[in-house]
Amino acid sequence: MKSPAFQFYGGDWLSSQRVALMSLEEEGAYIRLLAFCWQHGSIPAEPENIARLIGKGASTTLATTLATMFEPGGDGLIHRRLEDEREKQEVWRAKSAAGGKKSAEARRIKKESKNSPPEIQPPLKGCLPNGSNQNATLHPSSSNNPLLFPLEGEGTDKAWILPKDWKKLSKSDQKIERVIANDPTMIAINRFFNRKENTLWTVADTLKLWKIRPTPEEIDLLGRYYADIIDADKDIRRKDLPQLLNNWPGELDRANGHFSTTSAA
Repeated sequence: MKSPAFQFYGGDWLSSQRVALMSLEEEGAYIRLLAFCWQHGSIPAEPENIARLIGKGASTTLATTLATMFEPGGDGLIHRRLEDEREKQEVWRAKSAAGGKKSAEARRIKKESKNSPPEIQPPLKGCLPNGSNQNATLHPSSSNNPLLFPLEGEGTDKAWILPKDWKKLSKSDQKIERVIANDPTMIAINRFFNRKENTLWTVADTLKLWKIRPTPEEIDLLGRYYADIIDADKDIRRKDLPQLLNNWPGELDRANGHFSTTSAA
């Protein structure tokens, strides 16, 4: 697959002494040659053919000068920086393909797990006489996946996160009432928005995340996305927690698209 674009680093271009010493005509012609070289893999080695490629009445003197910016390779002349960029993009495409398969498998497993009843731990032994407190259960195991929430469903013990009688709260009250403690997933997402780890979530936001049931891969992807430096005019990341939770699949797509673009550039 041929990539349609390469990254143009304005700072590198302006700080290059060789570019700074070019005339405006040479600089413009050089950019055209870079575009041709990226598109076709190389440019001709003969000054006459280079001049024809530049077009617009370019002279062989101009072509000879600009040929020094390239090196022999392929069927003519190649550009070392562009070749390095091609290799980097190929590596990224291979990683993206592998990551896509892994993500698809994770989604498949998550979908299947939704259709399976939650595993309920047995009552604590030796602490409750004759099992008098049937609501006291062991904390759902998270040893295999510490970032995932316990499954939502009847019988799952939520007492360690949600406040008492949370089911009696109205929808509006759920947006105000805070949880007892943040889960590791909630703490990780707090960092996306530079919130303190101990900034407690609302019940409403917690229940939204419970339904999403994010995977560690999703948390890692969005963590890197929200930590990345993006120009303000190009920054389309969600600005607060409710927006993120309401648009979770779309934000994952944005994060994948962002890293695909930056790595291919």
